[in-house]
Amino acid sequence: MTNDADLNAWVDRLTSAYDVLEARTDAATGDLNDFPPALNDLAIDDAYRVQELTLERLRSAYGGTPRGYKVGGGASLMRGTLLDTKLLPSGAHVNVAANNVPLVEPEILLRTTADLSGDVSTSDIAGSVEMGAGFELPIGRFRNWHPTAPGAVVALPAMAADNGLAGLLVLGDSWRPGLDPEELTQVTAEVRFPGGQTETGRANPKVGTAYDTTQWLIRSLNYSLPKGSIIATGTLLPARPATPGEYSARFSHDLGEVRFTAA
Repeated sequence: MTNDADLNAWVDRLTSAYDVLEARTDAATGDLNDFPPALNDLAIDDAYRVQELTLERLRSAYGGTPRGYKVGGGASLMRGTLLDTKLLPSGAHVNVAANNVPLVEPEILLRTTADLSGDVSTSDIAGSVEMGAGFELPIGRFRNWHPTAPGAVVALPAMAADNGLAGLLVLGDSWRPGLDPEELTQVTAEVRFPGGQTETGRANPKVGTAYDTTQWLIRSLNYSLPKGSIIATGTLLPARPATPGEYSARFSHDLGEVRFTAA
């Protein structure tokens, strides 16, 4: 366990990195902080403590109310907190450079219609959520942060400390009741990228469905998730850096559509 002084030093560094990015309006403004490799060495519990303390400072400085969580990280899951100030409607415009070139991830979104507590089953989750389409746009606060880049040095503890790379979340145009767990395994998303190319996304069997990742989230939150929480449940396609142009996704099983324009 890292001592409090060292944890607070990491909180200082992350807060400074956030401050630089919040002030950025384009690629030419704001000299981003370099990624500190030692952040990878934090124990995961310490990384989440750094996340919590950093968010307290940032909310005091910039506002924002927690609205839910994102789950990511591939087979080794992690979480971050979604703030209402970072939720965007379908059709939104996103400044790529000002947001440190976010990743693009089409995701099934859940919204809880009841408190979920204890060791809930995927069937319990299905009966206590609404579902919709979304694009999560993960953002790192340091230079050279992309975990998908060749030779990337950003590991799970660093991502967790940096609020799980929670950035922007574009919400789809509708919500529907939760699907049966078996039916959920069949959901796909037809994603159109700038330039017109399309790909079909689906849940990664190594990670599980949106209910599986939500079940993990509830356990990681000490078995408690309040009513009204929005959960970005994990990408249906490999993440890729945003490039200028329009992104859209049409989800099967009446989950709706979502789009945004990167500029």
